[in-house]
Amino acid sequence: MIRVAVGSAKVLGLSRIKMDILPTTAHLMTPGRCVHDCKFCTQAKSSHADQKLLSRISWPEYEEEVVFSALRDKQDRFQRVCLQVVHSDVHDDFLEYVRKIRTVCDLPISVDIKADDIKIVRNTIEAGADVVGLPIDAANSQIFKRIKEGSFSSQMELIKQAADEFDGKISTHLIIGLGESEKDTVDLISELHRYDVTLGLFAFTPIKGTLLEDMNPPRLKQYRRIQLLRFLIYHNFDPDIIYDDHGNITGLDMDYKELMNVVEPSAFQTTGCPGCNRPFYNERPGETLYNYPYGPSKDEFQRALQKAISGLEGYIG
Repeated sequence: MIRVAVGSAKVLGLSRIKMDILPTTAHLMTPGRCVHDCKFCTQAKSSHADQKLLSRISWPEYEEEVVFSALRDKQDRFQRVCLQVVHSDVHDDFLEYVRKIRTVCDLPISVDIKADDIKIVRNTIEAGADVVGLPIDAANSQIFKRIKEGSFSSQMELIKQAADEFDGKISTHLIIGLGESEKDTVDLISELHRYDVTLGLFAFTPIKGTLLEDMNPPRLKQYRRIQLLRFLIYHNFDPDIIYDDHGNITGLDMDYKELMNVVEPSAFQTTGCPGCNRPFYNERPGETLYNYPYGPSKDEFQRALQKAISGLEGYIG
């Protein structure tokens, strides 16, 4: 058996769910309960959330042959395949899934894993992955220690080692809204960019049954500001940033007109691997979108940008 995100199952013809926005990546997930314990995750060993969920998306199980046959026939409807690896005591050989995916389609493959050393990354790429995701999730070591296993410094060292060896093939995730300062977040984004690590931003999403179910998601202004800074940093516009004593951004050493000229609507779209739009991972349909799963309209872009710069000294927001 293999799990398929419900939107991907719709595109594959395995589900009849109604969706206004379809995913551009085929999201698959290995079976079993995870042996690790990320406090925000529905699949964590301490979680009492619905086992079918990852974030707020349902991932029903299907027979492997059915999924791989559908992927072979309908791969032209996707731009990428992403395999989420649940490290289970039932099934640990996720590399076999990577090899099977590679035999049935020619799409680029991303694999998100918890790796303890560089050998796992090498083996994953040798099996057919184009991108290996090594999630950092937290913006600093204190938050990492509170919500994840292992250590922030060890994970960062592995990410940097992998990025040095496999240039352009390493990605990571960063969750906004776990109590981090904006300075911590921007400093980490800058470091990841220096190592050419692909970065996907997520808004913290509280899910019933997880240990963080009572936390609130980030304020939209906070998230928009980080999206804006991520765009500027990853496009090599690296303005000096003014912070207050709490690490909050109060201003940018960048002319307002220049900022308006360089920022593009893609700043507020889903970030991460090319060809991945992840619709509704962070919000329900009809709610304000943290990550636009499509190119935002002119009005949507202007609202997002004004939200990002609101309160910054010298800017109109």
